[in-house]
Amino acid sequence: MRLGYFMMPLHPPGSDPAETLDADLEQLATLDRLGFEEAWIGEHFTAEWENIPCPDLFIARALSVTRTMKLGTGVSCLPNHNPLMLAQRIAQLDQMARGRFYWGVGSGGFPGDFELFDVDPKSGQQRGITRAALDLIL
Repeated sequence: MRLGYFMMPLHPPGSDPAETLDADLEQLATLDRLGFEEAWIGEHFTAEWENIPCPDLFIARALSVTRTMKLGTGVSCLPNHNPLMLAQRIAQLDQMARGRFYWGVGSGGFPGDFELFDVDPKSGQQRGITRAALDLIL
């Protein structure tokens, strides 16, 4: 059986961000030692309970505490990013990971993030932005 993990992550509002990030990294290190093959790290900018707005930065650090586990963005919400900047960060991370990085993409779904980035989810605007951004990045 192959095992994978999706890290939202969930931490009570008001928690110390440095401590929760360290705890999340230790969790990945433990899963790696247990033989998990992959872990996907979620992205939210405005969720009080999920405090990883930059999964690519988190993954860059997680590469040093894991040995074999593949790490992925779950997902890079394309309407929330400048496509050129994201392309550069993802390309660099891919090189740093030496085959242990998966890039997951999506159009987002968190209401606070849509509001922050002035995206109207009722109109489907996020899907058009996602297609255009993905075309530019690729």
